[in-house]
Amino acid sequence: MLKRYFTSSVKCLNGKVHFEPVYANLLRQECFKPLAEELPKKYGQLDPYELSEFVNKALAKQSLNTEQVIPIHNKMIEELSRYEYGISTVHAKKLEQIGGQLSEKSLLEIIRNNPGRVHDSWELLKRFPKEFWVDDLLLAAVENTISRKTYEENGKQILPLKSLAQCMILLQNIDHKQNIKQDVLDVLVGHILEGKISNALQPLLQYGTTSLEPFLERIEELTPYQIYQIYKNFPLDSLKTEEGLFFKIVNTLGKFQKPVFSQEEVQTSDEFKKSLQEFGEFSVLNDLSHSEDLSQEYLQLRQYISENELDKKDLKLALNLLRIEGVYRNNLERALELYHSYLLSHGNKANKLMFEILLSFASQSFKKSNPAMLQYSQVFFPADNSESDTVNIIRTLMLANSKFDVEKSLELYNTNIEAFAKRNEESLESSLITESLIMAYLANQDLNFARVIFEGAIREKILTSHAIIKNLKDLFKTYGEAVEKGNVKDVMQ
Repeated sequence: MLKRYFTSSVKCLNGKVHFEPVYANLLRQECFKPLAEELPKKYGQLDPYELSEFVNKALAKQSLNTEQVIPIHNKMIEELSRYEYGISTVHAKKLEQIGGQLSEKSLLEIIRNNPGRVHDSWELLKRFPKEFWVDDLLLAAVENTISRKTYEENGKQILPLKSLAQCMILLQNIDHKQNIKQDVLDVLVGHILEGKISNALQPLLQYGTTSLEPFLERIEELTPYQIYQIYKNFPLDSLKTEEGLFFKIVNTLGKFQKPVFSQEEVQTSDEFKKSLQEFGEFSVLNDLSHSEDLSQEYLQLRQYISENELDKKDLKLALNLLRIEGVYRNNLERALELYHSYLLSHGNKANKLMFEILLSFASQSFKKSNPAMLQYSQVFFPADNSESDTVNIIRTLMLANSKFDVEKSLELYNTNIEAFAKRNEESLESSLITESLIMAYLANQDLNFARVIFEGAIREKILTSHAIIKNLKDLFKTYGEAVEKGNVKDVMQ
């Protein structure tokens, strides 16, 4: 959930507000002196509406000129709108009737305290020429718009796209961007992340005062494009202190050649553009259709990691880099260089390092249809394995062998499945190995036998993991769609 922000300044008149000092300060202002004889001497028990009524009656009895009356109405708005917003409506109307102008502070208070039931802050601002749009006023409008109370009172549980578009445009019009509060940006970023309106991130992050907090609160839901924007807009010295987020950045830049956008992100981007279009604004957004090449970004990140020896201090990071280089970037030479250097810094975890190189060779043998590379991968078969390592090795060899002889994949499965299935009735290991066998047959475009294995393994309680069953159902669906499009081979690679 988005954190609560900026509770409305409209206070309930339930005795908690002591109005006597407020009124005393108000009525001692120079502009009220001509009304002194007409106003009550004791006013502590009056609510703002009652005091307003006294003031208006006093004005009706006096023959003050317009220049004397204007500051009285403005002072009423400036000092009392925060307690009862209706006061601003009463006295703004009085000003309009005499041709008077709202003061800058009156306009600020009207915008700041607007509950949005009749007009939102944007609509109020649009009534005034842009020369009135000073920074404080624009910031107040943004703060009011993102106030949870404002949009919840109007029947909206999340910030509507229209309101987000208004905030983006208002922020763009602020002259001194350094005055934009971090809390304001954090709340807006939170709305953008939850709504997957990812192309709106860059314009906000460029202001430079956003914290990492909204990203860390949603770290498991971040998309590759959102992670890329974090990398682009925060210093690496800050990012490296957040281990989970830093690993996500390394994986995103390492595994993808270009930023990847989900269907939801593309759809919300189009909807958000339409919202901006209503206000005649387009320039505040990144165009998702123009994606950047991440190769150079990854090399710069890799250099930073090397210069700071982060991978030599952190085994998990070292293993990630080995997999990125050997599997995703197809750079076996670099993977082997890293492997030999990591044997010095992580020698007590040599079996983990060896598995990553085995996986690299097996992966490349599959991609390049090179059985010799698969044969060579077994040089890195670790001698001392945990159960999870053994399962991963079997799965890797099953998938790699499916490229050349799927019967070998089946043989590996039959040789090992019984041992894992016997260990407990709902063995995750047996589900994982079964998943790999099904994927091996799908890679060979044998959908019928893959389904036979799937249904039989569920029936025999060999495939018991609900998560893996769901993944396989999704894979069957993807396979079916690929058949329709005629690109099964590409998808199954």
